[in-house]
Parts: sequence; C-alpha cells; structure tokens
Amino acid sequence: MAAAAPSPLASSVEKTNGAKLSRLLIDGGTTVLRKIFDGHHPPANLITDLNANYSILNNLLRRRVLNGHQWDKLFPPCGVAPDSNTFDITLLFLLLTNICGLTPPPSGWHT
Repeated sequence: MAAAAPSPLASSVEKTNGAKLSRLLIDGGTTVLRKIFDGHHPPANLITDLNANYSILNNLLRRRVLNGHQWDKLFPPCGVAPDSNTFDITLLFLLLTNICGLTPPPSGWHT
C-alpha cells in the first residue's frame, strides 16, 4: 500500500529555515533601505523632497509602477505628513532607484 503524501502545510526544518530567511531578508532589508533613503531624504525634509519629485512620482503612478496604496503613503490624503517608517521594502526600492540620484549598476537595477 502506498503511503499518503505529506500535507503541503506540514512543517519541516527546510520550510522553517526558509521562512526565517525570508523574514530576515524582508525585515532586515527594509531597515537597511530605509536608512539609506533617510540619508538622501531626511524625515524633516521628506514632504519637501517628495513635492520636489512630484512629476517623477506622478509619472510612475500613471505608468502603474506605483500603485494607489503606495501613492497614499507618499502623499497621505488626510493631510498628515508622510513618514518613511510606513514605507515597505518595495516602495523604498522604487524611491531609491528613481528619486535618490543613485548610479544604477552596469546591468541595470532589475537584473
């Protein structure tokens, strides 16, 4: 008689380690990217810097590179000042590659 296939939801050492690695990369990576971003656009100047780059950011929104949720983090509709602590890793990477003046690697940002 054939043994039943293990459940895809069952835990294993490999899955646990993969989850830990994923969390380390996302949480740790977000922290590192935020520190770099804050170095280019300090929190005290963030709203001014975002307004200065409004046309670039609006173009990214129109091209659907930025989504509405991300746009609301940059330009909160309730009039509250934006806070880089609310930016996720995806938004931080997008901002770093588009408004921070960083030189892209020879193969490009997305290679």
